[in-house]
Amino acid sequence: MTARCRCSGTRYAPFPCGLDVLPASYSNASGWSTVDRRAAAWANRYVFNVAQFRFTYAIEDIARARSALDNASLALQARSDAAYKTHGDMGAIGQAYRSNADGIVAAWWTLHDEVVQRHGDGRGPTGYPAWWLKSGDVGYTGATATATATATATATGANDSSASARARQCVLAECAGVGKPLVELDCVMRCLPGHAHSP
Repeated sequence: MTARCRCSGTRYAPFPCGLDVLPASYSNASGWSTVDRRAAAWANRYVFNVAQFRFTYAIEDIARARSALDNASLALQARSDAAYKTHGDMGAIGQAYRSNADGIVAAWWTLHDEVVQRHGDGRGPTGYPAWWLKSGDVGYTGATATATATATATATGANDSSASARARQCVLAECAGVGKPLVELDCVMRCLPGHAHSP
């Protein structure tokens, strides 16, 4: 279970069946009106938003942190399953899960602060990584890319399908091509019909 927010800002936090009391970080009902650094939902929201500063770099930090936390949670699950089969003490198991969940929230806030420290204030180039743009999760391939290119071509006054196809091909080939780890906004803009150097 993870608190409500975007996937780039969340991580896996398991809770076993039979857990009598959720950790405070996951049962806090402060809502969105007041920032609460004890709440998982706020930690998720902050990490998601800070990732937008320099997504290319921040997402790598987030992926590393998420992997470590997810692996620790999976190991906890394996240990607690074995412990339950051996002695069935849900009290101790529940406490281990609550500690894990609170540790995840604390680690996520630390990650937020580290991402701001490393990537805030406009450090590094802007854009999205080429691998991300091409990934199936993003959907900037196939029908989605065609729809995006068509909408862009329509907005710029060049709504024929050949202009849309050329814009899409340009973005995928020129801006997100092999050896280009970052998709720069100015490259995408150059691919659009009606802009300088458009195909």
